[in-house]
Amino acid sequence: MQFGSRGAFLAETSSLFPKLTVTMAAVSLLACSGQVGSSQNTTGGQGGGAVPDGEEAQPLPVQGCGQGTMLKARLVRLVDSELQNLVRGTELGKGLTGKDQLAFTLQGQHFDRVRDRGLSSSDFAQLSRSMMQAARDMGKALPDASPCRQTEQAQACQDTVLQPLVSQLYRRPLDAAEWELHRDRHTAFVKTHGPREAFEAVVAAALLSPQTLYLTEFGSDAGVGDFRVSNTEALQRASFAFLGHEATTEMKAQLLELKPAEFRKALGELAAQWSEQPAFQARVAEFMESYLGLGHIAEVERSTDIFDANLKTAMRREFRAFVEDNLLGKDGNFSKLFTAAQSRHQPGLEKIYGANTVKGDRLMWDGQSRQGLLGLSGLLTAHARPSGSDPVQRGMLIRQRLLCEPMPPPIADADFSKVMTTADMQTRERFETLAQAAQCKSCHEVINPPGYLFENFDELGRYRTEEKGRPINATGGIPPFFDSEPYDLPASFTGIAPLSRWLSTSTEARRCFALHLAEFALADEVPEGVENCATRSLGEAFVRTGSIADLARDIVQSDLFLFRARDNAAQAQL
Repeated sequence: MQFGSRGAFLAETSSLFPKLTVTMAAVSLLACSGQVGSSQNTTGGQGGGAVPDGEEAQPLPVQGCGQGTMLKARLVRLVDSELQNLVRGTELGKGLTGKDQLAFTLQGQHFDRVRDRGLSSSDFAQLSRSMMQAARDMGKALPDASPCRQTEQAQACQDTVLQPLVSQLYRRPLDAAEWELHRDRHTAFVKTHGPREAFEAVVAAALLSPQTLYLTEFGSDAGVGDFRVSNTEALQRASFAFLGHEATTEMKAQLLELKPAEFRKALGELAAQWSEQPAFQARVAEFMESYLGLGHIAEVERSTDIFDANLKTAMRREFRAFVEDNLLGKDGNFSKLFTAAQSRHQPGLEKIYGANTVKGDRLMWDGQSRQGLLGLSGLLTAHARPSGSDPVQRGMLIRQRLLCEPMPPPIADADFSKVMTTADMQTRERFETLAQAAQCKSCHEVINPPGYLFENFDELGRYRTEEKGRPINATGGIPPFFDSEPYDLPASFTGIAPLSRWLSTSTEARRCFALHLAEFALADEVPEGVENCATRSLGEAFVRTGSIADLARDIVQSDLFLFRARDNAAQAQL
């Protein structure tokens, strides 16, 4: 910024906001208490830290659920798309005209866990440059900022422009101490740097403050143990999770002043309504790419020349369109994800499916050799080797991703010296042989069989009946793992079509999907996963209906979403 002495100016403005640590792991919830989303809130329930309506902390309503099954209170850093949407959605955004004026990339996307959203020094330097440029643009272009261009109207600038603008960034009214700091600094900078640069200084500080960059989960200071987050915190978390932007004025007017039971119901109904919005559907499609491993397709390499950038793009577009049509569309549900036998045709995919499958703007399959999500070329490619199929990757896709079964980590120093593979072996034969290694056998006897069901598909998802000049054996199953109960399935069957049909109605698959979407919304792992006592109620409606609207409603109404746990150390300091 052009303020004469740049270093001196930044030194002065740094006191406008608490300093950010360079990694999320170093950001302490306790260290920020009273600064970010301060619980010393006097704004009638609108602030980020207090339970609205002066209510005491609520006990957990789920019988038998306690601190071990709730998330600990956290700071949740917005990802770059959310931060950009926040700024553009405020009055400040009127001063921005191009995407390049908010150009920054922060570590961690929404589907990443909170602890993985680091904020490195280079991240913050890039963010600072972008936000300082934005502050300059806003100061020049914002139509209603005229009082902030005249020294004699400093107070009018503060009262009518700065206070509302900073409140929008903080997503709540400023408390008395916060506003006093901003006001006093603005007054001082008007005298030393002039009105325009003083305005830009306060805006830049607000843009880069933890109050803007982070969501809080403080809830009430009253009592100990588990506590209910405020209406404001829950609404903001839900809006950023499912829509990617800050809660609108209409949402706040409808929900923030409600009593806890009324708020829980109203938030659930609002989330169910969101499921019809393009922003929600784009968010869930993004989640599905991450959840099922397609997010890295652009970096994948395969041994065939046809796998170029255009084909990678076509695979991703087909996957997202398939999810939109069969899960998120008007008649979409979980079952259709696994039973649909057509997709939107993307140019280039006829190389994978065959020209005879193209019917207008659709690719039509026979529903026997290829069916549902499991037959999509992008999904099959994401779980393969560079020059062939991969029964282990595809088996783990079923057991871990779709059924949420716990699996031990791979053995780093497994001894394969007593097993022998040869060049003429088919993929299945090779993997069956390697699975006989003493250290590997017990696990791979249950990991590999569901992967063998995919053997009719190569590294790009092309259907085949032969490998190495011999017929392929695509018979497999889902044998019980150690002492677990067997699934209601035949011991063995052939190909992915029977597996797809079973998954379409499987209670286990629906509970697993509900857990993963809840973790996406929470940006953290649910303690104890599908065994958590709170997850049963979370997915009950979805298990019955397969409707994404029902699942969105249940997630935001769940205790996992609305309550947090304090450990003993946090209780002592709070």
